[in-house]
Amino acid sequence: MLKQSQLVIFYKVDFVLIIGYTFEKIYRREYDMNNEREVKGKKGKGCLIVVLVTLGSVIALFFGLLAIGNSMMRDFEPSEQITQNASQTNVTLSSVEDEVEVVAFEPYEEINKLSVGDTVTFNNWDITLNSFEFTDRISTSGSFFYSPSEGNTYLYAVVTVTNRATGPRTFLPMFPSGSDIRTNIIYDDTFTFSRINLLTYRECLEGRSTNPLAPTTGSLIYSIADLAAQSDGSLILRLFNDRDEIVFTLR
Repeated sequence: MLKQSQLVIFYKVDFVLIIGYTFEKIYRREYDMNNEREVKGKKGKGCLIVVLVTLGSVIALFFGLLAIGNSMMRDFEPSEQITQNASQTNVTLSSVEDEVEVVAFEPYEEINKLSVGDTVTFNNWDITLNSFEFTDRISTSGSFFYSPSEGNTYLYAVVTVTNRATGPRTFLPMFPSGSDIRTNIIYDDTFTFSRINLLTYRECLEGRSTNPLAPTTGSLIYSIADLAAQSDGSLILRLFNDRDEIVFTLR
């Protein structure tokens, strides 16, 4: 938007141009009404006046544009109030940065120093790893038993869980999703082995509904390679959901 001073300058320039145009018309009309000799004299004077008026118009236009440019440049200069506000903002941001406490995250190994016998609260469950062992045979009622496939063995873990929610829940649902807990075994920080569900083995925790505040003890059973069971490499039991995880170090 143009300021009032800028509009006044434009009006003055237009007024000068209109005067010059009017003088030119007057002398051209006299040229048609007088004889050639008289007209030549007046024509010379008219041309001189027109040249002077035109020159004056150009000069006025130049200074008018110069004044407009200076005025517009002043509009772009930051005001004292803006500069003061920016300075205050910088001081405020500096104060906030001084008050921020830098938190150093602990390494993964430091956070999950859990081993056999430890209890941890995870996803509203108190979880204790009581013991574990390797076996190639799990007996059920009667003479029936389970055995792993060739080249594998069972990792049999005994776990106690306590439901800290306000209603009954299942520790390991048959079809987990979202925040439901899942589990596996990781060997040598690389190889993953899944748990198995022995349908007729009643000691399994899988699919068992648990009341609030009532400790429940059962088993978690995994099928792992013989090499992983017999090796000295690291072995961890991992419990996780879609947001977090915990690990128990077995070896």
